[in-house]
Amino acid sequence: MTEKLLTEMSYDEMNALIDNYIDHSSQQSSEMPASAFLTLLFENLAKRAKQVFEVEGCVIDGKLVLIQPEIMTADLYVQNNQIVIGDQRIVVRLSALN
Repeated sequence: MTEKLLTEMSYDEMNALIDNYIDHSSQQSSEMPASAFLTLLFENLAKRAKQVFEVEGCVIDGKLVLIQPEIMTADLYVQNNQIVIGDQRIVVRLSALN
């Protein structure tokens, strides 16, 4: 079997890799820690992004306040602790680290 880098895999190959990882994890295989796998998965998915928006924010009275980016698009809206992209909404909640 020829090994590929995550960045060279198709979407279907990535899904198969995830399925295989889950199968191995359920059998208590410790070939790769879950945190390392998820980091690599995120990096691969991030490289596929066609457009990047930087969102700035600050904490005011213990609440996250995000600022609408200067570049406006119909698909991106930012307000307080929420980001709306197309038909998806992301709500960011802050928590204190122990």
